[in-house]
Amino acid sequence: MKRKVLLAGALLTLVGLAQCKKEKTQQQKVDAVEGAVSPQAQTTLAQTNIFPDQPWKDTAGNLINAHSGGVIFQNGYYYWYGTHKIPGSSEKNGKTDGGVHCYRSKDLVNWTDYGIVLAVNNTPGSDLELGCKIQRVKVVKCDNTGKYICYFKLYLKGEGYDKTYVAVATSNSPTGQFTYDHKFLAANDSKGTGDHFFYKADNGDLYHIAKRKTDGVLVYAKMTTNYLNPATSYTVMSGIQKYTEGVAVIYKSGTYHLLGSGSSGWDPNPPRYYTATSLAGPWTVQSNPLSGTNSVTGIGPDLTWGGQSNYMFKLDGEENKFVANFDVHVPTNPSTSRYIWLPFRIDQKKLHISWQSSWSPGL
Repeated sequence: MKRKVLLAGALLTLVGLAQCKKEKTQQQKVDAVEGAVSPQAQTTLAQTNIFPDQPWKDTAGNLINAHSGGVIFQNGYYYWYGTHKIPGSSEKNGKTDGGVHCYRSKDLVNWTDYGIVLAVNNTPGSDLELGCKIQRVKVVKCDNTGKYICYFKLYLKGEGYDKTYVAVATSNSPTGQFTYDHKFLAANDSKGTGDHFFYKADNGDLYHIAKRKTDGVLVYAKMTTNYLNPATSYTVMSGIQKYTEGVAVIYKSGTYHLLGSGSSGWDPNPPRYYTATSLAGPWTVQSNPLSGTNSVTGIGPDLTWGGQSNYMFKLDGEENKFVANFDVHVPTNPSTSRYIWLPFRIDQKKLHISWQSSWSPGL
């Protein structure tokens, strides 16, 4: 009798283990569909260094999925936003973008996944219907309203790449959820604008910088005090070569620095670097600020190490320490696209970015 009880207990244990395994598998499937794991459920995998152009995992051990995005600093944390690329998709199939993904970090190395904070949907005719394209995600906090404003290039489902909208979403928290607000065609152009950047001045004014679609000219306009729409007409940024993409702008000691790329689709091309004392220009072309060779691929600075410029930001509390972000596109499987993040300083009013196979922000 005792043996039967022991056997029955063992059998129940095995059934329980099998059930737990089944539930765990089901939960993993749900997490995969929803695109993120709850921050509270994550296991910390502490890292100390950033390894440019190598697979970068979050604190749960999953590849970071925030492409062509941007970084802000608020209340002791860095927030990284970018396009969530649907795993296994291809840029050719038209359904690659799942929404805007958010991560948070104290040290720029270890990132906690806060999930998709603005998702696409299955509502026919919706601006964010699955099949739309979400690119160049940028988030800025509006000090006048306290809201976080999310911008991205939006291509509507089924309309191709001919017309590009600037999409706007808002949130009361940096970790979302964001609520889609509206879209607009910028620069008084019937086809809108291409790659863009949002530059926030020290006085809180926000400027939209973008490539005009019809002629490829880079232009800018000041945004309204609530950051939701352009407040002025667009001004040409004199001296910048046409069809400059991947734009990122920083300002230090009276000089604006603009880093960009040419237009060659998903393929890398030489970087473009300009300086000016005002956004209107005239902008002066400078020599290639990149140096060294990508230790992962062997690609040199003449092809931007195989990537494309995307964002630049200053480290919190540092006077002359910045980080440049580049994207390494993998259009056949975009969720595996990689990131090149490198530190740099500005000396003699010029920025210089050197390749490093690994580095620590030292925060």
